[in-house]
Amino acid sequence: MAQSRSSDHPDVAGVAVQELVADAKQSRTALKRIAAAIETSPDVNQIKTAIVVNARDAGIDLAPGADGWPAKRLLRLAAGREAASRKRRNPIARDEEFECLSCGAAVPKGGVPVRDHCNRCLVSLHVDEVPGDRAAQCGGLMLPVGLGRSNGADTIEYECASCGTRRRVIAHPDDDAAALRSVSGLPPL
Repeated sequence: MAQSRSSDHPDVAGVAVQELVADAKQSRTALKRIAAAIETSPDVNQIKTAIVVNARDAGIDLAPGADGWPAKRLLRLAAGREAASRKRRNPIARDEEFECLSCGAAVPKGGVPVRDHCNRCLVSLHVDEVPGDRAAQCGGLMLPVGLGRSNGADTIEYECASCGTRRRVIAHPDDDAAALRSVSGLPPL
């Protein structure tokens, strides 16, 4: 697609709808740039109508009047990026007391950072896809398999005993020193 000389938006005049949608699939930035170009185009209504027709031909169900929607939304739907755009990526701060399913300890809230593992045995549960969302279907035990550092903080590396997912979380100051030492592979004191 040709870049317009007068702005940061690509020139969408005369470009096939299939090409616009394909270009919009490349990245979120590309989608935004193309949508802005469509909205400022003198042919905005014709382009939106063509996007709706193209999407319906591809089997995407759009409500009547969809050609009046913002170009960004139409392109997201036509490019198959709607579900991805609605997926949560930022953590939810859930700091709750809980009973450890591994050792039975009553685990207190962690404060900052949020508590996400037992401070006695270091075991966690695979309940989150994004921290705090409680969207993981697995529910298996996350076992500590190593220690590391990230952005200046000590971290505990985990692996789910059920599905094998690996995660890294921040260690807490009140985590059991002997448990941390055993995860690190060092002999007990």
